[in-house]
Amino acid sequence: MVLTTNGVLGGLLQEDDGKTSAQRFTSEDGVANVRGRVLGGSSMINVGFYSKPDDQFYNEFGIHSDMDASRISDSKGQLSAGAIGSPQLIFLSGVGPLPYLLSHKVRVVSQNANVGNFMTDNPCNIINIVVPFALDPSVGQVVGIISDFNYIEPLSSGSLRLVSSVDIKVNPTVRFNYFKDPKDLSRCVRGTRLLSGMLKTNAMEGLKFEYLEGAEGFTFLGPSLPRNLANDASMEMFSRSTLMTFWHYHGGCLVGKVVDVDLRVVGTNSLRVVDGSILNTSPGTNP
Repeated sequence: MVLTTNGVLGGLLQEDDGKTSAQRFTSEDGVANVRGRVLGGSSMINVGFYSKPDDQFYNEFGIHSDMDASRISDSKGQLSAGAIGSPQLIFLSGVGPLPYLLSHKVRVVSQNANVGNFMTDNPCNIINIVVPFALDPSVGQVVGIISDFNYIEPLSSGSLRLVSSVDIKVNPTVRFNYFKDPKDLSRCVRGTRLLSGMLKTNAMEGLKFEYLEGAEGFTFLGPSLPRNLANDASMEMFSRSTLMTFWHYHGGCLVGKVVDVDLRVVGTNSLRVVDGSILNTSPGTNP
């Protein structure tokens, strides 16, 4: 599949006919999502996100920022199948909770109760506004995160489990447990109220349509903000009903739980995991 600049995100929106580069799945939370096509070639050339986390990220992560990459590259096996694929393959390779692996008739190589756990996805709620003028449809060439940007990680996490132990192409089940921690929902409500305040500023006046003489307002594409922003129940319902993914999911093979500080799978001699499944937090963009 070849993507142009204008269509770089189109693959995420295509119908899944079994041949597209993106493979659709829906979490047990009911949120639609996509992953790279299993055994179908979903690598991207000259399109990607490069993140250089700060020192605090590495300290909390549990590895060194100056890790010797040559030592990692010399390992006999490297697994980089993403936060969905890597825990799935680790399970199928015989690493995981003993009773669980036996129930799927998988030969046990090493017992580890943490495989597939601590799955996290940053919840996203978007308000779409139709603007009264034409926009350039091309996407940006560079995505930047400013230094004082407040990036809020969810406190809630979930798990991944196998559906099939014989067909790798079958998506595992995933539950991210969005808003399980009440603090996550409270943050979302506060953020939505902040967004409402931004819409009332002078800078947003040029984005309004004139409906009747002397009456202007925003035209929303999809859900609009609740009318009663002071009502917590309405705001929480809005947060849940508009919940979507921002494709930042990570976890399942965390450092210190499934892999060691050298990213080697605990209980194996040389297999290392080098993708977003080892992260307990997002580095700032899509891991």
